[in-house]
Amino acid sequence: MGEEGYKWAFVVWLLFSTVLAVGPQSKVIYGDDTRRDFYELNSKEKGFGIATVAILIGGRVLAQQDDFTWRITSTKSAQEFWGWCPTERFANQPVPAEAEIFCSGFLISSSPGWIVTAAHCTEHPLDLYWIIFNFHQISSSTTELTFSDDDVYRVSRLVAVGEPTAGAGDWGVLELDRPVMQHSSYTNVRADLIIGESLILVGHPYGLPKKTDTDGQVKNVSLSEIRAYVDSYGGNSGSPVFDSQGSLVGILVGGAPDFTVNEGCQISNVCPTGQGCSSLGEHIVPICVVAAHPDIAPVGLCDQLKISGLQGNSSGRNLVDNFFNLLILLGVVLLLL
Repeated sequence: MGEEGYKWAFVVWLLFSTVLAVGPQSKVIYGDDTRRDFYELNSKEKGFGIATVAILIGGRVLAQQDDFTWRITSTKSAQEFWGWCPTERFANQPVPAEAEIFCSGFLISSSPGWIVTAAHCTEHPLDLYWIIFNFHQISSSTTELTFSDDDVYRVSRLVAVGEPTAGAGDWGVLELDRPVMQHSSYTNVRADLIIGESLILVGHPYGLPKKTDTDGQVKNVSLSEIRAYVDSYGGNSGSPVFDSQGSLVGILVGGAPDFTVNEGCQISNVCPTGQGCSSLGEHIVPICVVAAHPDIAPVGLCDQLKISGLQGNSSGRNLVDNFFNLLILLGVVLLLL
């Protein structure tokens, strides 16, 4: 093959790689804030967040009561705690006032109890971590602030961790102080997302009671990172991300700035036209990146998937789309020849 032939072979390879990394295109805008509280969800939607936890990092965040339940020691409204404008959604809901750092996470193993979160949520002294299940709104005016002993855990060790990039590789796994007996871990996973698919995000933005957004959408997919439009804020780092049927696909780890200042208080930044927004949206680490780590592999989270093609195409849909796209591109190359 001559020099010209090698050049065109490289062009073909580059175009093929691009198809695998980007996939079919679609146009979408963020739209309105579609986050909802626990009490507003139907039974299926409530199930999405069954193994999602609030990660609160601080001193005396909770205190054990005489009946062995745990209660958040003190709260402030989000408006007071964070300086939000009074018109912000959820501004009147409580934030645990003794916590200093807020993240989200989710259970992937009950025994040992393993919680997945973002790497940048694992950088603090482990004795300051509080892991709480079922921190949510019971009604529009009532927040669950008292928890059974089965809902509250401490952290015993860091099992494995990536890099705190707020993008690809930003993941970590924490081991709890004891097995989790009353909460089921996520076991149904998926690794063959395509652009345009719907996504669901569950977590604790800014330390608020659990919120669920069922209106997300995939914008880009690669082996190391998913990009998507989802309504997420600080404190959502470590949140689980699901497809429309509730299969776990990844971990929310980063995105655009959350707020801008308006007349001395903070209002939500609206993407994709706001400050620091990207047309590709937020950053999500694929769950099978975590599952492939030698220390996490024994959980077997992605064992049922055949890892090939884009992200483990168990259904083959991506390969079909990519095959036809490749044929079109090869036709263009042949015309050029």
